[in-house]
Amino acid sequence: MALPDLTGQNIQDTYPRVLQTDGIVIYNGTGSIFLPVSASYSTTSSFAEYAISASHEIIKEISSSYAETSSYAINFKIDNNLETTNITASGYFAPSGSIVNFASASVYFPVSVNYARMRMGDDVLNGGANAQDFTSATAVKTQFNTQEDLTGDGLTIDTSNNRITVSGDGHYRLTANISFYSTQQRITPTTFFRVNGTTDLIGESYGYIRAANGQNENSNNVTRVIELSAGDYIEVMHFDASTLTGPCYATQAIFEVEQLSGAGPKGETGNTGAQGIQGPSGTSYDVVEITSNTTLSNAHTTKYLVCNSATAIDITVPQTASYDQYAEFVFEQRGAGVVRIVADTGVTVNSSETLSSAGQYAVMGLKRTDTNVYTLTGEREATP
Repeated sequence: MALPDLTGQNIQDTYPRVLQTDGIVIYNGTGSIFLPVSASYSTTSSFAEYAISASHEIIKEISSSYAETSSYAINFKIDNNLETTNITASGYFAPSGSIVNFASASVYFPVSVNYARMRMGDDVLNGGANAQDFTSATAVKTQFNTQEDLTGDGLTIDTSNNRITVSGDGHYRLTANISFYSTQQRITPTTFFRVNGTTDLIGESYGYIRAANGQNENSNNVTRVIELSAGDYIEVMHFDASTLTGPCYATQAIFEVEQLSGAGPKGETGNTGAQGIQGPSGTSYDVVEITSNTTLSNAHTTKYLVCNSATAIDITVPQTASYDQYAEFVFEQRGAGVVRIVADTGVTVNSSETLSSAGQYAVMGLKRTDTNVYTLTGEREATP
């Protein structure tokens, strides 16, 4: 039945039987809010104390809309420094603004997640057209050439160079999982992480192909938590720790990077210290001597190649290169023999001068800028 107009009347005394018949009771005897019989009253006006806890005082304002029903809407205004994706609540308000029978409330805050996952594509797995062999005696980059998941904007996946780059300072969890197949007994594939192409992280995972028909421990699982700086990139490396020969291929492989924390607040910058003594000039590359014609390989990248011969030395740039897409090489003509850069079929070497060194002790640099495309710089013989 419809309720009569109760304006200005003591409705508890005037309409006790009507209200009892409708299953409604009145709070404090007067007012215009009707609550169900099941309501339990509270004079608590602090939402933080009533609904959540004193340590989570995030609710700044509570408002309600009243109607002559037993259901009332409750709206929350959250601290502007916090963002909410969803708020649900049920409950009732007393005339004084106190919360009555607040049944439930849940507040959800969006979590900023930076997560990236790569995998080895079918083409580089066992049976693929370009299946990668894991039996190299020296460390080789694992070909994670397929993006599988990317959440947030703090990580960048590079499938061409098989790496993940971080955009902010912080701690990151690195994970790699690789399973193997081989027909060669006692192959020992080994996996580890490398940062910025030079720093090998401590911690390796070893597999062991016991027998072709009874393989065991044929998977590598390695994880690290490490502090990285903006711009750092991570790659997964592998090599064969055994001395045996024979193919070993991955059957599946994933590479994950997850940001655990960002950079904390920075303190005030201190005074600049005294400038130290200038160190010797030159390159930090390892020195490798070459005495005869040579074809470039992964063993020559980021090396200072001393070409020492009385006669000319030809350095061939191969069409099928095993090294990084943006690999670099440095050559010095140490002896009387000129160093000549020779482009293999299908390879382009760009240069503003010739592709030969200018004379004894001349230094040249070769940079790979794209697939089968290079640029030669340094002390070259002038174009006639």
